[in-house]
Amino acid sequence: MLQQETTALLGRIHPFDLLPLATLEELCKTAGLEYFRRGTEILQQGAKATENLFVIKRGTVSLFLIADDGSELVVDYRGAGEYFGLLSLISGEPLRSSVRAEEDTMILLIPKASLRAVLDAHPAISDKLLKSYFLEFVDRTYEDSRRRSSGLTNGHRVLFSTPVGDIVHRDPVTTGGSTSIQEAARLMEMHGISSLVVTDGSGAPVGIMTDRDLREKAVAQGRDLSQPVRAIMSSPIIQVDAGEPCSEALFLMMRHNIHHVPVTAAGRFLGMVTNHDFMVLQGSSPTLLAKKVLAATSLEHLEDARAHLQTAVAVLSREGARARDICRVITEVTRKLIGRTAALAESELGPPPVPLTVIALGEAARSELSIQPGPELALARADRADTKEATADYARRLRARLEGTPVLALRNGRDGPVSLSQWADDLHRWVDGSGPPPAAGAGVFEMNPVLGNARSVDRLRLDLITAAAANEAFRARLVTSAVANRPPLGFLGKLVVSTSGEDRHRLDLCEKGIVPLVDVVRILALEKAMPERSTLARLRDLASRHGYVHSSEVENALEYLQALRINQQLAQLQAGEEPDGLVDPETLANAERKGLKEVFQLTASLYDSLARRYGVLDGGP
Repeated sequence: MLQQETTALLGRIHPFDLLPLATLEELCKTAGLEYFRRGTEILQQGAKATENLFVIKRGTVSLFLIADDGSELVVDYRGAGEYFGLLSLISGEPLRSSVRAEEDTMILLIPKASLRAVLDAHPAISDKLLKSYFLEFVDRTYEDSRRRSSGLTNGHRVLFSTPVGDIVHRDPVTTGGSTSIQEAARLMEMHGISSLVVTDGSGAPVGIMTDRDLREKAVAQGRDLSQPVRAIMSSPIIQVDAGEPCSEALFLMMRHNIHHVPVTAAGRFLGMVTNHDFMVLQGSSPTLLAKKVLAATSLEHLEDARAHLQTAVAVLSREGARARDICRVITEVTRKLIGRTAALAESELGPPPVPLTVIALGEAARSELSIQPGPELALARADRADTKEATADYARRLRARLEGTPVLALRNGRDGPVSLSQWADDLHRWVDGSGPPPAAGAGVFEMNPVLGNARSVDRLRLDLITAAAANEAFRARLVTSAVANRPPLGFLGKLVVSTSGEDRHRLDLCEKGIVPLVDVVRILALEKAMPERSTLARLRDLASRHGYVHSSEVENALEYLQALRINQQLAQLQAGEEPDGLVDPETLANAERKGLKEVFQLTASLYDSLARRYGVLDGGP
């Protein structure tokens, strides 16, 4: 009976479920079963490599790291049907984390020799298991890198792991749409709140009335206060699901410049969270920086915005925020900064001769900005030929004004501003092969309007995606350009760095690490005419709708590279240097260098796959 239970357990765990039944039975015959009482330390960080794969039959374990001061950082919990110890077993390295039974736990121990024999006989299973090893390796290496640069805090991961529903602390105060404005105001006064959610008969929020609505829509207009509250409420309402992490609510508040957001579960209103709740949760909030930017009354007042943003990034990193979430925060604040900068510059220079459109490209468009460099922006004008010279002169004065103010490290993809229609013609000629590539390269496929004619920019982007999806020869040119940027791996997998110039012995994590993976994902997305901008959204759509098997690997590789780059930039800031994201591999820990090699080997294999499919050999089709 025990043998049957063990075989059935392993047969439900991927990728062991792909093994023939007879092989599973033979593997389980060599396995042992061990019981661990709650609180028992099963494996200890720093101990010699394990000789078993540990498969949890019943119970829960925690994986945690020990800091220099003896404090613990829990990095994962695993339960029945999951396993641990694979990283150490395969690599032969000492254990990089401790494992403790969080409740009475029963574990199946599969000997290393037995597991190796099965993997040697079944290469497909080996590939899938090694893929999970790579994901775990990158994830744990990321944790080590974060610890080295930022240290540990008791509040780790709170902002990006705490469900927003967990910080709703007071009972919801709501009213129906037919309640009078005066009665609604009394409710707000009685409960000491600055906003009131309006719900329908089922309890679902349909609108919100704020102090500002009372002032501007009721009192200032002399409205009859006996009218229903639905007459002045804001609708539809911006809301967040209780199961989402607090970071999602934070991003909504930053994006829409609001100070509170309703939390719902299964459509019902649970309560409100505010910027104050995030301050209590994490000690500070990036929304305060966004608010400071929007309140600036001159360009000079924005001069310290980058320093404040860098401080916010350091706080988020210390709290264990994922690199992708930190990049989103940086991008959201930067968009606010761009908008306020443009508004203040216009107040000094006067309005432009024709409306201008500011377009984010590349990392800024994909919400993947790091601390440096600044956003890549394009400037386009409305389609009026008679104002071309006047607009060019205005743009020159605008750039001159901004160059004297260290608000942003602005980079413009065009000398411009050209008209939107001319830019569209240029880009379409590039796709059909009759024109040169744009200065911004393939990053135009993520173009994201920051200010101005958003509808035209979005329409142009979707038109370009459709054209690229139908043009295999164009995509082959993108592949040729991408694979020319080879991963920096030399003989026997040694990392290759520059041997001369100011970047001597240093590796550009963005250009040689992040850009190649982004290029691959972009090409795959263009094949499917996918409208997503961010690399993460593209990867997840490729996996869910198109069965792309490398999505998780690429996602984890990007996360690792982004984390390493941000941590390197923070270390440079701490040393009083200008952050650039370049790193000397010799200064990295062994695990970090191995992580880089894993990522570059993955990139090389993705390049080879694309090159074969498009007939691109030796850098040319």
